[in-house]
Amino acid sequence: MSAENQQKLVASLQAFAGTTFDTGSTGMDTEVADTLWDIESILQQSGWMQIDFIGVAGGLQMKRNLRPMAGWVVGSKVTVEIDPQHRGALLTAADALISGLTAIGIEAREQAPPLNISSNVSALHVFVGSKI
Repeated sequence: MSAENQQKLVASLQAFAGTTFDTGSTGMDTEVADTLWDIESILQQSGWMQIDFIGVAGGLQMKRNLRPMAGWVVGSKVTVEIDPQHRGALLTAADALISGLTAIGIEAREQAPPLNISSNVSALHVFVGSKI
């Protein structure tokens, strides 16, 4: 992702500073790993607060250098998931993230109802999978 696109996203997402999020991916091929890293960096620069992904029922996690734990999840492209109990509080931030990514050519959408269950019910869940 270009530095210009990263700065566009940061500028558009700073309005939602303080939003708590966790992340996950479908694997760690280079494209998925780089996209996940870039999105995490953008959200952190925007003032969003990243926490460890905590799956229920022993869900798998990835320990990575310099980053909170990410989950192993199912899905493709970039998906954003919201626990139904917190949808009202998080939907505007989720829509801004999805719109911003789409505007720079990254296919993103909300997954409703959520496919990946996280114990972090009050966090926005951002997941990256392959394009296929």
